Amino acid sequence: KHGQRGTIYWVGKAIMGEDGSLTGQRKKGASYHGEWGDNKKEGYGVQVYPSGEKYEGQWSSGLRNGEGTFWAPVGKAKKLRKVYVGGWLNDKRHGRGTCFFKNGEFFQGLWDQGKMHGEGTLRYANGDMYVGDWHQGMRSGKGTLNKANGDCYEGYWLNDKREGSGSFFY
Repeated sequence: KHGQRGTIYWVGKAIMGEDGSLTGQRKKGASYHGEWGDNKKEGYGVQVYPSGEKYEGQWSSGLRNGEGTFWAPVGKAKKLRKVYVGGWLNDKRHGRGTCFFKNGEFFQGLWDQGKMHGEGTLRYANGDMYVGDWHQGMRSGKGTLNKANGDCYEGYWLNDKREGSGSFFY
């Protein structure tokens, strides 16, 4: 497989027998349509997983790398819902991107190896909004939490908790 193709390749997972050896069969429901290089996904492509999840975007060496969009099925109808739009590196969210969480929250900002890291904004399901610095998926550094009821905290955070100097307005 090399270069752009108009064919869909079924890439289902190999099925193991009771003795631990491969049966030669594959689970159905997965597909990839896109470009190949050195027998790996390379360039632009669309992957549909057996779970119904879907990724559309850039690939490198068989991994999501570059810009792409990831969807997941929701509800009884299994309608696809956008989960993440943005940068990827080695199959993890990386760089600038927006993630839409199941509970209605969404994060827009920087990612590092799959975690919120750097500057970003998280809007919580209850209407609260945090704008500021993140470290390894937690609020850390300078940031502002605007609560839905009008209260506001401006100051420093460490490991998702208020730490150091800050001001609280209510």
